[in-house]
Amino acid sequence: MSDPVFGMGYDTRQVHFEEVPKRIADLCPRLREERYWVYAYLKEGEVEHLVVSSRRSHVSGGGVVIRGGACMLTLPDVLLYGIADTDAGDIVITPEIMHRLAADLFRRYQAAFGGKENFLREVSHNGLAPSDLPLGFRREFEAYAKSQ
Repeated sequence: MSDPVFGMGYDTRQVHFEEVPKRIADLCPRLREERYWVYAYLKEGEVEHLVVSSRRSHVSGGGVVIRGGACMLTLPDVLLYGIADTDAGDIVITPEIMHRLAADLFRRYQAAFGGKENFLREVSHNGLAPSDLPLGFRREFEAYAKSQ
């Protein structure tokens, strides 16, 4: 299995992310096709943002936005990096949303990999180099890595 953000391969028997909740899968038919995991989640008012992936999503995973009971699918890059997606015109991502999603993502990765040190070690050995991450997200990652 490969995560959708850092491109790290990992063993799902040892590294555990939360499954997409049933209520989200019920709103997004595509998420019912197979088992998906949550890598980042944020609820902002009535809008929910998720970064998800499945066993078949070997690299990119997916971005999910739930608004008013409607499910919109996009790439994780749209949610985490603010990269425009012409097919997802109704999705609005602010710097605050990106910041809060990144914070939740780092918390989830830390828990899944058994601690911050393990997560950072795995990224350094098996993931994208920080210099390969988009600038805004790279700064979030560097701030997280330096934090206590």
